[in-house]
Amino acid sequence: MKEELQSMEDPNVYTLTELPAGAKCIGNRWVYKLKISPKKEVERFRARIVLKGYSQRKNIDYKELYALVCRFEVIRYILRIALRENLVSYQCDVKVAFLNSDIDVPLYMDQPEGFEENNDLVCFLIRAIYGARQSPRCFYKRMKTILSNLGLKQSSTDPCVFFGNKAHRLILALHVDDSVVVGKSEGVIISFLNELKHHLEMTYKPLEKFLGLQIERSERSLKTS
Repeated sequence: MKEELQSMEDPNVYTLTELPAGAKCIGNRWVYKLKISPKKEVERFRARIVLKGYSQRKNIDYKELYALVCRFEVIRYILRIALRENLVSYQCDVKVAFLNSDIDVPLYMDQPEGFEENNDLVCFLIRAIYGARQSPRCFYKRMKTILSNLGLKQSSTDPCVFFGNKAHRLILALHVDDSVVVGKSEGVIISFLNELKHHLEMTYKPLEKFLGLQIERSERSLKTS
């Protein structure tokens, strides 16, 4: 729980302030989750503060909600390209992804339970937070801007697919805060992902599990389970 609060403090997710007259304060709750490895072992315990987004009011606490995600059929197609052209495949996960994007409207939230500093103050959100209805959209817009600044071009057929240098055959498929990246060599991919790490805290590794599916690749085949 302390680690979660630290992650919110590092990117300056909120500031404590008095609730303005006429403003509504939205509640939150702790959500606990186990992260399981592909070998069915517990990797870590996770605690996260989640906004009670169901109490947000349309056109007041949020505007647009629609956030684009890459369809799994497209990801499978990219992996087939990687298999056919012998490209290297990696997966990357942005840590506390939503906290890296700005919220699009003023929002006030109760202080996290068990960590209140002053009962007269509330949290004024600066960044998007898990549970806020617009957070996925805010993060997509942030990610799109970063990828564009790094020189990647958005696909005209799927807005969640981005292409890098043609000579490097770099392709990235974005699904919320998880991505699949393929490229001509491991060096090409790692070089790109290290550039991306200058903008976002993230982890990456050779592709083995994505969107809950175990992925096994050999020289001639690609299997998912």
